[in-house]
Amino acid sequence: MNPNDRPDLLAGTVGLFGLRRASSRIGEHGGAGLSFILDITKIVDQLHLRQALNTDSIRVAIIPHRPLPEESDITVGRVSIYRKGR
Repeated sequence: MNPNDRPDLLAGTVGLFGLRRASSRIGEHGGAGLSFILDITKIVDQLHLRQALNTDSIRVAIIPHRPLPEESDITVGRVSIYRKGR
């Protein structure tokens, strides 16, 4: 998937600066890694209005801005989508 093909579905970007230190088990945070929160409200609203939202199966893609070296050891532990209460 090329993100340039669907800029309307881009939830945001995140930087991995500090990932190595935050992931170290002997560091201050005990290997907790990094966490990010992206607001997808507008994307979900647009999909809903176009009747293109399947709430039983929401596809999430994490796409690097530039290719990662083969020896990169980056793991995404969890992606969660929460509906905020009113």
